[in-house]
Amino acid sequence: MKTKYVKNCILCFFKLFLDVMLQEKKD
Repeated sequence: MKTKYVKNCILCFFKLFLDVMLQEKKD
């Protein structure tokens, strides 16, 4: 259960990171 939460957190962070990268590219 704990591992699942950590994995989800990493995925969430990765998604956020991608969003930021896309925004910078857009600019």
